[in-house]
Amino acid sequence: MGETPKTADAPLVLVAKAGRARMRAPFTNRGRARVRPGAAEIEGLEAIASSSGGLRPARVRGSVAPGERGEVRISIRIDRSAPPGEHDGTIQVGGEQVPVRVVVPERRQVRILPRRLTVDVTPGARIERTLVLENRGNVPFCAPRRFASYLEPRDRMCGVLREGFKDAADVQSALDGLARAAAGSLDADALLLVTLPEGPLEVAPGEIATFPAVFAVPRSLPAGEYSAFLRVADVPLRVRVCCTREGEGEEE
Repeated sequence: MGETPKTADAPLVLVAKAGRARMRAPFTNRGRARVRPGAAEIEGLEAIASSSGGLRPARVRGSVAPGERGEVRISIRIDRSAPPGEHDGTIQVGGEQVPVRVVVPERRQVRILPRRLTVDVTPGARIERTLVLENRGNVPFCAPRRFASYLEPRDRMCGVLREGFKDAADVQSALDGLARAAAGSLDADALLLVTLPEGPLEVAPGEIATFPAVFAVPRSLPAGEYSAFLRVADVPLRVRVCCTREGEGEEE
């Protein structure tokens, strides 16, 4: 399939990825100066510029004489938190203001610290810990005020695996066996409940938020070590719970 010639009004489309918007395409030089490799001034793209603290000149590679058609490559460095959407502007190529459209895909990337956490509790205790959320994406992230996970006894996990893989003839039967074994091992009362007193919490792109989280276990929880796999929205957090008769905690 042949290339579609670009008209004077058709923008050059650059797609953002990993901090840069790039394009490589045929280009007709309608200006009076030869297109040469080097920097090109950018106008417009205000939303991208504001998120990046300003835009550096675009980089142009290629050599096209006036009135001729050739291939050019254009690259614009943008911040990872640039808002998603289509952003229009112009760059100066060969002495001519050429329309460009930068397409920024929606990107969700959030990190929670610590990724693994150990809490020492007594039955019915409430323990406060500090968590850090870093939004590395370009859309706001909202953490719910409450979320929960089953508390799985650590010494029972090996038994679940053994039971799940027993007599498994293939991968699917092994997965089905694991699901049955895991469901049979869960205690409906063995829940780890996490509350964000300041939640629901919204973290803007590029921001870091530090906030308290309260971890609560039921009064009926037997002493022992447990594992919990929590999801703060889509962000995983692994928690190891050590429950003893004596320890840090405040009774509900």
